[in-house]
Amino acid sequence: MNLDKILGILAAVFGGGWLTQIIYLRYERRKKEAEAKSAAIDVDEKEDKVRDAKLLNAYNQIVELQKVVDSEREKWLQMASKISEIKLELMHEKEARMIADRDKCTREGCLKRQPPRQNEST
Repeated sequence: MNLDKILGILAAVFGGGWLTQIIYLRYERRKKEAEAKSAAIDVDEKEDKVRDAKLLNAYNQIVELQKVVDSEREKWLQMASKISEIKLELMHEKEARMIADRDKCTREGCLKRQPPRQNEST
């Protein structure tokens, strides 16, 4: 019985040692997995920050370019408006000249009228 007790004690001690070893190895594996996940999360956060900074920069560039485009569009619209006004003025001048040329002399049969007006029969 003494031998059985000793063997039992030895088995318990060695079994406990193995059990402790297994528990410790599991703890270490979980610890490494947690560290790896934490490192991956840190890398993801850094990538997100870089991506957000790039997006913000791109957005700011787009806003600046849109301001330039808007100002150029406004200039083009103003020029188009001026061109329309000038065209209207030229049309009115042309009509006025045509009327003035036609009506240089208002007297019927006036020889000074340029071009001479023909009597129209109706």
